[in-house]
Amino acid sequence: MKQELRSKFTREKITGSASECFAKIGYHQTDVDEICRRANLTKGAFYYHFSSKQDLFLEILDQWINRVGERIDIARIETPDILRALMGIPDGFSPLFLELGNQLPVFLELYVKSFSDPDLKKIILRSYKKFILFFTNILKRGIENGTVRKIDPKEGAEILFSMTVGMFIMPFSAIAMASGNWFGSGEIDLGIFTIHPIALMMIVGISLQALGESFISPRYLEFFSLQAPKGEEGMYLGFSHLHSFLASILGFGLSGYLLSKYCPDPKLFETHEAWESAASNAHYIWYYFAAIALTSAVSLIIYGKVIKRLNAKTKTL
Repeated sequence: MKQELRSKFTREKITGSASECFAKIGYHQTDVDEICRRANLTKGAFYYHFSSKQDLFLEILDQWINRVGERIDIARIETPDILRALMGIPDGFSPLFLELGNQLPVFLELYVKSFSDPDLKKIILRSYKKFILFFTNILKRGIENGTVRKIDPKEGAEILFSMTVGMFIMPFSAIAMASGNWFGSGEIDLGIFTIHPIALMMIVGISLQALGESFISPRYLEFFSLQAPKGEEGMYLGFSHLHSFLASILGFGLSGYLLSKYCPDPKLFETHEAWESAASNAHYIWYYFAAIALTSAVSLIIYGKVIKRLNAKTKTL
């Protein structure tokens, strides 16, 4: 028994020290020697418990996935309001993703690698199944209290999971597009050709946006079609794009103003230097983008509260 406790304590020291190293200097910059030094253990003790640094990282990742499982336990959601439960998901997950810190790219790298690695695939599938079970149970509860139409809960859960993944990817798109100026004004040599940092980060941002949309848009339309009564699918799909129509009216005018202010036509300036000075804050456009997104999120919360009050008044009449 003492040996088991000692072994458990040693593993915890290793994973704790490794987590600190990964968070401080990154996964790729951390070596086994640094982990052992911080844990005050020999390399022999390390390799007795873990076969490699990747094996250790998978242990940490597995622990993180278990904590995600605790967060998404349907039994812990007290509110019967399904919309409120869904809107609260980002708040519940944010601390967990902040905990990953700069290890999120490594997690995504391992996720891609899991397609060819059976051991990695088992871990990733376990987390996926937990998310699907969570959304399935939320939809079942919604169907029972009448807030969600009768659909296949598992199918609906897969749609919601896909949309959630897309929503988590989208903010990184805006951050990438706004970060071009962080890398200076010199050209970046990619081996085959050179490219300006702003152009490179725009490509990265648009690529992330396309990836996020590939998770969101098809599933979003599918979810609306499942909610529609038979024969009214077309009308529901049309109304599902009403927000895009209204946003485009504002967007066309606002985009023209922002482009004129932060990306003026070079022909309007006598020298190239004068134009560069006028366009030096072009990345501010993405701050407007972030502000609009934040305003939309707050507006949705206010809208939800107003509708809830109106529904409560209706029930009392």
